[in-house]
Amino acid sequence: MNTWDGRISRMRRAWRLLLRWRSWPEKRATGRLARWLILSLLLVSACAPALGPSPYRVTPPQLKSYPLRVECKVDGRPAECVMLLMEDFRAIVIELKAACLALNGSEDACQAH
Repeated sequence: MNTWDGRISRMRRAWRLLLRWRSWPEKRATGRLARWLILSLLLVSACAPALGPSPYRVTPPQLKSYPLRVECKVDGRPAECVMLLMEDFRAIVIELKAACLALNGSEDACQAH
């Protein structure tokens, strides 16, 4: 028998002795207390308000001028691009970042540094 077997058997014996020392009414009281605790925790968690959707609503900004479609090159390949006024672009980006943060996005995920 190695040392671990000896320790485990001693722990089992100690546990059995501890259980014998407790009288039957104490065991019943402990069981009632555990049931009462579990029931109360379930009741409290069931009554807790759930988090709803964010009250934030995205409002698209009014553009000062119409966007222009132009042909451009991206990585040497032709693509269709859009030209915007810088203030319109900033307003769109700010609104999108605010919506992302309102929906519990992190600063890194929303690129809001």
